Amino acid sequence: GWLADETISGMSLLQSMQGRSHAGKAPPKHLWTNRANGRAASSSVSYTALADLPATPSWTWANEMGEQVRHSPLIDADKSVYICTTSRIRKFDADGRALWTRHDPLWSIRTAPALYNRSLYVLTDGFEPYVDGVDKKHVLPTLTALALDSGKASWSRPLGELHRGLDAQGMLISDDKVIFGRREYVLDGTDTVVV
Repeated sequence: GWLADETISGMSLLQSMQGRSHAGKAPPKHLWTNRANGRAASSSVSYTALADLPATPSWTWANEMGEQVRHSPLIDADKSVYICTTSRIRKFDADGRALWTRHDPLWSIRTAPALYNRSLYVLTDGFEPYVDGVDKKHVLPTLTALALDSGKASWSRPLGELHRGLDAQGMLISDDKVIFGRREYVLDGTDTVVV
């Protein structure tokens, strides 16, 4: 696939885009990395829940703007929580204090973001509905890496025209490769893997 192409002396796209500033450091061990958590996407974890859970959650988010939340929250190694709506990503600390919000009115986030190493990866979809007056319904995805500490874009790369379903989807990142689905032969959903 075009994302896995060797770009710079054997490095994958993510290695070359994120730089080598963290070389030698072990990547953080995030608690909930992506939709359904981890490579197996089974929603399983290696730890056991407390037998005596508190009567109430330690904190809640009010969602005062009434935004659609399509994906489960992500939890990083510091127990910070990332909540994604269709055009915003918010980071909260373990006590529920808002640390940052990243918003782009042009974003349409239908694919669940993913934590990987020291970044939050977001696959957003833009649309090009008409080309020369003809309804093409082209989806123009962009992959963006956000810095975990600030929410600022470390880099962003348009991925060209891809046919993608309009329903909520997942994305996996493994061995510096981004994996997600596209629509090739079906009317909606995905039937082809992009790496």
